Amino acid sequence: MNMERNSRMTLCLTRIFLFFYTFLLLSCTDKRLDNRLHLRKSSITKNSAILKKQLSTKEPTSLNWQQASQLLFSNSLQIKQSQVQLNEAQKRNTQSLKRLLPSLALSSQFSGSLTSLSDLTSDDLSRRISTSFNIPNPIRFYGQLYQGSLGKVEAEIQHEITKRQTLIRLMRYYDRSVALARSDQQHRNALKKIETLGSSSLGQNLILFKQEAENLKRRKLRHRLELNRFFNTPGSHWVLSGSPPKLPYSKTARIKNLTLGENFGGIFINQQAVTLEKAYLQVLSSRINQIPNINLGLSSPTLYDSEQSSSQSNDQINLFGALTKSIRVDDLLEKSSIKSAKQRRKLTESLILQRLEQEISNFMLLSQQVSLNKKHLSFLSNKMSHLESLETETAESTISKFKVIRKLSDEIKAVNQKQRQLYYQILIGDDTYWQKFYSKHSYLLRLPAS
Repeated sequence: MNMERNSRMTLCLTRIFLFFYTFLLLSCTDKRLDNRLHLRKSSITKNSAILKKQLSTKEPTSLNWQQASQLLFSNSLQIKQSQVQLNEAQKRNTQSLKRLLPSLALSSQFSGSLTSLSDLTSDDLSRRISTSFNIPNPIRFYGQLYQGSLGKVEAEIQHEITKRQTLIRLMRYYDRSVALARSDQQHRNALKKIETLGSSSLGQNLILFKQEAENLKRRKLRHRLELNRFFNTPGSHWVLSGSPPKLPYSKTARIKNLTLGENFGGIFINQQAVTLEKAYLQVLSSRINQIPNINLGLSSPTLYDSEQSSSQSNDQINLFGALTKSIRVDDLLEKSSIKSAKQRRKLTESLILQRLEQEISNFMLLSQQVSLNKKHLSFLSNKMSHLESLETETAESTISKFKVIRKLSDEIKAVNQKQRQLYYQILIGDDTYWQKFYSKHSYLLRLPAS
């Protein structure tokens, strides 16, 4: 009778404890969540104040090409994301090999009644250690290894393309920095001469001139913020100094000597080859699915069992296996899956041929346009030299000359930018250039992986 009463009392106390424990957890969760959100908001507010101060007081820091490229490879989010994908592909490539390692199972449990919880001892706790060794299906296992290796090659190619793209973006930022510096210098020179000459009739022109100065100031601020995002360095004030590596296309013969598949576009051909191989692999996987899956394994005796004496140990090694095959009622022999995989492979082959034709056509048009732009730039440069050699004697004529020069400068800038964009389109596939680039800038290859 007393034992039954004690059991009821223990059960009642247990329920009361669980109720208050749950209530306490719920109340603590809301309070903890509010505190942590307040902490995060305070951190964001503090960082916002710091960034605001840095935008107005941060002194500019000069970066030459080596410093800028090192900072880019160390901080760029695009390169870091690409590196993470490459690391994951490498891990997946080795993950299949780990299936060959034996597995070790550890288990522990205890049992006892609620009325005797205070009397539990180590004898009530059972412990067991056992091992097993899986033998994967050879065909499927090889397929996993092959697919992992193919994924690794694909990630390596994409990582190289990402590095080329980010380095070309850095070159473009150098171009913009040079253009902004040139515009700033031209504006300063014209303003200095206007202030020297002076005139009472320049009121409206001076207002327009000052508006141009404010516009230039905003362009410089935008450029600074874009560099901070590009380098992933909020609050910084970078000034790109020097010049990026020279592009090897000053002579038209250099472009004419590029041949698709030999010294140009190799990385993209490799990328398309991987895509095509993946399509062929899908067909092979569909055929392999017709074969039943066979799994074998070995289980060793229990290495340790706290409930088993040494005299009861069994040295026998057990072999276990399974034969499985999933069958679809609407496709018993997997013929429909194989047919779909073959159709996708043919579609991939057709798309690759279309892209190849488009790339060849684009490259031919690029070469022609580069030649035309060079002739146009030569004409505009001669015209600019003539205008700059003209002398002015009055403030009005100085402003008029400045407007003409600025218009012509904008035209040269537009053609030059167009020409540089064409060069960059060629550059990303110029395999010979990038081999020499990494050889000359080997410090980028020595940087630690993100």
